[in-house]
Amino acid sequence: MFAIHRYLRLTPAYAVVIGLMATLVPYFGNGPYWFAVEQDQAKCIRHWWQNLLYINNFVKNESDLCYPESWYLANDMQFFLLSPLLIYPLWRFKLIGVGTTCLAAIASIVVSAVVTHQMEWAPTVIYSIPFKNYFVGYYMKPWNRFGTYVVGIVLGYILYLRLKNPTKFKAIPKVVVIVGWILSTFLALGVIFGGMYYFDPKNEEETFTSVHAAIYAGIHRQVFSVSIAWVVFACVTGNGGWVNSLLSWKVFMPLGRLTFCMYITAYRLQLIYHLMQPHPVHLSVYNTVYMFFAHLVMSSLVAFLLTTSVETPFMQLEKLLFASQMQPKVPKPNMVEAAAVDPEDPKIVD
Repeated sequence: MFAIHRYLRLTPAYAVVIGLMATLVPYFGNGPYWFAVEQDQAKCIRHWWQNLLYINNFVKNESDLCYPESWYLANDMQFFLLSPLLIYPLWRFKLIGVGTTCLAAIASIVVSAVVTHQMEWAPTVIYSIPFKNYFVGYYMKPWNRFGTYVVGIVLGYILYLRLKNPTKFKAIPKVVVIVGWILSTFLALGVIFGGMYYFDPKNEEETFTSVHAAIYAGIHRQVFSVSIAWVVFACVTGNGGWVNSLLSWKVFMPLGRLTFCMYITAYRLQLIYHLMQPHPVHLSVYNTVYMFFAHLVMSSLVAFLLTTSVETPFMQLEKLLFASQMQPKVPKPNMVEAAAVDPEDPKIVD
């Protein structure tokens, strides 16, 4: 049920979007660049099954990707299915689990750094320099991405320990809280602004060949994830302050239900709009801000329709079909409890 629930949770809405791309979307418009939509249709007709099996991040040719923005869904599904290899040892064999998790975290850094350096790839996406097969050879591959998932597993384990031993996490020293917020802030800003060096055309050679570029490639995603993990931990333990108040705003609750469907439709909606434009767009601050909110509202509306018509009904259907497997079993009463129960009570089930 661990795997089945995950597949049924993600796939119906995802399959509908791919189906629309392969059939109806090419008839929605036309324009000088509309051929790109027709090319996407042909790719999805050929390779839709790779997406629904969540193996589309292993394609060898970037021009053969169906629904290319969904590459991370494949990574996420693969990480989810493999996560018991870390979660189960953490649960049953603490030392082995901690050791295995540490090795996985270290491996995620080393693999990313070594592969980037050996293949002379940029440490992050930089559109002003040659990609050198960067996307299909490195960017989409799970072995360069699972470090962030390991950070999430570690955070989940810490929160699990907190539930088991609430007294240990009840009073975190203020010094630790202050240092945590300062450090997480500087780590996040360091990742964002530290990469600016590689966007300078003067540093192109170092971007491809230097050791520090490889180190940045190996650690920047994990470091940023640690920063986000601290925010979650601080808010859960009552040390979030105004950040927790903001993130707990009730308006975010219904919007949070739309995030998955917005993820699988937002980029495609923007692409459809821009590919059908018959003339160049003259950029300005006003136009950019205006288009941002226009795309945001349209993406929200489409995500709402997809969520209410596909995602939520399938989730309810799953609950009906697998109710017995998904509901926790009621423990049998012990001998003392059984002795105190009236045997004639019709609610008692043998």
